[in-house]
Amino acid sequence: MSHVADITLKAAQKKQSNGMKEKLTREQILELVDYNPDTGEFIWLSRTEKTEPRGRERNAFNNIYAGNPMGAVDKTSENRVAKLHGISHHAKTLAFVIMTGEYPDGRTTYRDGNKTNLRWSNLCTAEEARTERAERKAAADSSKTLTGVVWYDYRAAYRAFYHLAFVTITVGYYANAEAASEARSNKLMEIAT
Repeated sequence: MSHVADITLKAAQKKQSNGMKEKLTREQILELVDYNPDTGEFIWLSRTEKTEPRGRERNAFNNIYAGNPMGAVDKTSENRVAKLHGISHHAKTLAFVIMTGEYPDGRTTYRDGNKTNLRWSNLCTAEEARTERAERKAAADSSKTLTGVVWYDYRAAYRAFYHLAFVTITVGYYANAEAASEARSNKLMEIAT
């Protein structure tokens, strides 16, 4: 038995004995898949003698999977999952390990709610998502005191507007309520002159 196969066997026995899911290191994951944080794509890498010591299995894997998208979408959770070293892993968790070097504390989620969007900028912990929602809500609540300014959650921006002869006219969308209010005021002064 080769040294690599012996290590894999011992790891599998240890996992079965304590019932825990094997936690892969960043290096182990990067030997198996390539992750593009800008697009969110995971691509299977070709197996080497180090990652798959059995030649027949290595060749079969490389012929079928190498260069193709990793894993599949789980019908129940709608998350992308893949088996690495015989254990199913969520792609969003693998992205956290690749990008930070460690497993996330607690649950992970998607900022835009789209479970197929695995871009690093879209992934966060559930706690971060709660904090961001609370901040957006607080920002939206603060705009309620400004006339002609409302928060648009789906655009993540403040909308400045005014009414003219039963028609609502949008001035534009802005990063903060003060900028939207100022743009509205400037537009109304422009109309008045």
